[in-house]
Amino acid sequence: VIFFFLMIRRPPRSTQSRSSAASDVYKRQLQERQKTDVNFLYAFFVALAGFFIFMIASMALKNKRALSPVFDSNGRACGYHPDTKDYPYVYIAFVHPRDLLFDRRVCVKACPSTSNKEIQCKETRNTVNCEDIANFQYDTQVFQDRYCIPQVASDIIQKVEEKVKSVLDAMFQDVANNFQVIILIILIAFTISFTCIVLLRYCAGVVLWFLIFAYMAFLVILGILFMSIKKNFEEGNGFYTFFNILGWTFFSIFGVSLLLTILCFKRISFLIGVLKAAAVFIQDNFWSVLIPPLFSSLQIVFFVIFVTSQIAFKSTGEPKQYTASTETNFGSTMGYTQFSGAQNFAQKLQWIFYYWVNFFIVHISQFILAGAVCIWYFTKRQNANPVIDSLKNVFQYHSGSAALGSLIFGIFTVIRTIIGQKDEAGCCNCMACFYRCCVMLLCKSCHEFLSFIGKHAYVEISLTGKSLIPACWDGFKVITRNAVRFSISSGMFGLFKTLGFLSITLMTTILSILMIQSTGLSNTIEYKFIFFIFSFVIGWIISDLYMEVLSNVGSTIIHCYIIDEELHKDSEPGFSPDALKRIMDENDKTKTLV
Repeated sequence: VIFFFLMIRRPPRSTQSRSSAASDVYKRQLQERQKTDVNFLYAFFVALAGFFIFMIASMALKNKRALSPVFDSNGRACGYHPDTKDYPYVYIAFVHPRDLLFDRRVCVKACPSTSNKEIQCKETRNTVNCEDIANFQYDTQVFQDRYCIPQVASDIIQKVEEKVKSVLDAMFQDVANNFQVIILIILIAFTISFTCIVLLRYCAGVVLWFLIFAYMAFLVILGILFMSIKKNFEEGNGFYTFFNILGWTFFSIFGVSLLLTILCFKRISFLIGVLKAAAVFIQDNFWSVLIPPLFSSLQIVFFVIFVTSQIAFKSTGEPKQYTASTETNFGSTMGYTQFSGAQNFAQKLQWIFYYWVNFFIVHISQFILAGAVCIWYFTKRQNANPVIDSLKNVFQYHSGSAALGSLIFGIFTVIRTIIGQKDEAGCCNCMACFYRCCVMLLCKSCHEFLSFIGKHAYVEISLTGKSLIPACWDGFKVITRNAVRFSISSGMFGLFKTLGFLSITLMTTILSILMIQSTGLSNTIEYKFIFFIFSFVIGWIISDLYMEVLSNVGSTIIHCYIIDEELHKDSEPGFSPDALKRIMDENDKTKTLV
C-alpha cells in the first residue's frame, strides 16, 4: 500500500509524443519538464534522517566492552557482566603446574606487574580464592585493553610494533618529502588517458578492427597450438582426443566469429562512429570526466559514516561466549555480540538505508552524465555547458526518480545478500553447492539486467521527462527493438574498457617507474616500491574512470541516435554528431554501389 501511495504523482500537463516535429523535441522537453517520482524523494530524505538518528542513538548507547568481549571460566564478560563490571581484564591464574590443563581465567581490576603485585580478581569455579594465586603471579602487560599477557610476550609484541611503526614512519616520510612525485604520476595518468581519447577520436576504426583481428588471430593460434600438441600422443589416447577437441573448438569459434563479423560489418562501422562521437563529447565536455570521482568521494565518505555507525551499533548488543569445547568443556576466552529480534530488524533496515543512499549517489552520477549527452546530442552541440544544465535538471526535477531506482537496487541487493548467506550456510554437498552457484548466478544476471535497464531509463527520463516506471518500459522497448545494436555495442565496449584499463594502467606504471629511475628522485626515496604501487593504483583508478565514462557516453549516444532515427523515419537522423553521420553516409554509399 505504501509503495503504491508513493507512486501517486501529479498528472502531466500535456502528453508528449515522438511523432511531433523533430525540431521541437528538446524545446518541448525543457518547457514541459516537471518533477518526477517526488514522493520517493521525500521517502529518501526520511530514510536518510532515520539513518543518522539511528547512528546518533547507537553512538549514545555504545559500550566498547561489548565489541570484543573476553570471558572468565564462569562465562562472564569481563568489564560488562554485573558481577565483573569493575574487573575489565582477563588474567590466567596459576597455582600449580597442572593448572595449565585447567581453565583458570579470571577477571582482574588491574594486570599484575612488578609495580602492582596485588591481585584483585573475581573468583570463579576454578579459582575460589584470589590470595591463592598471588604467590604464583607473573609479570604481565595490558594488551588491546582486554588481556593480561606475559611480560615476555609483551616485549616481543612491543618490538614488532616499534619495527613496524619505524618502517611506516619512513614510508610516510618518503611520501611527504616526495609528494611532487605523486602529483607527477597523476598528471601522467591523466595525460595518457586523455591522449587515448584523442587518438580514439581519429583512430577508432583502426583500434577496433585491430582488436577484432587480434582476437581472431588469437583463436587461430590456440587452435594450431592444441593441434600440434595432440601430435605428441598416439591416436586413441585420452590426451590426443582432448587436445583434438580443444583445437577444433577454437577453430569453430574462429569460424563463427568471422561469419558474425562479415554479417555485422555495418553494425561495427556504426559502433566506430559512436566511439568517435563519444570521444568528441569527452573532449568538448572535460568536466564530465570529473563527475564519477566526485560522487565516488561522496560514496567513500558515506561508507566511513556507515562503518562508524555499525561499530557503535554492534557495541549495543549482548556479549555471548563462543560454544564450549566438547573435550574440555571450557568456553572460549573471546565471544561475539548477540542482538535481539528488534535489533536484527533495525540492522537490516540500516543496511537497506546504506544501499539506498549508496545507489542513489551512483544513479545521480549516471543520470547527470546521461542528461548531459542528451542535451549535447539534441542541441547539435550548441549548448556551452550541457553538464551543468543536466546537473540542474536532475536535482530540480528528477532526483525522485533516482531515489526510486536506487531503492529498488538497494532492496534487491539486501535480498541477494541474504540469499547468498543462507545458501552458503547450507552448502554441505555437491548438489547444494551447485544449487547455490545457480541461485547466485541468477541473482547476478538480474542485477546486471536491472542496471542496464536503469541506465537507459535515465536516458528516457532526460529526453521525455517521464517518471521512472514508464521510462523503464520505454527503455526496455528501445532495447528489444534494437537488440543487435546493443548486444554488439555492449560486447565491444566491454572489450574496449578492458583494453583501455590494461593499457593506461601499464603505461602509467612503466612511465612512472622510468621517471623515478631516470631522474634524481630515486636517490631521495628509500622505499621505491611504495611509489610503484601508487603508480599502479593511480593508473588503475584513472583508467577505470575514463573507460567507464566512455562506455556510458557511447551507450547513451546509441540510445539518442535510435530515438533520432524514429523521429526522422522518412529521412536521415537530423541531430547525429558529424563523426557518426560520416560513418553512416559512407555505409549508405557503399550499400548503393553494391
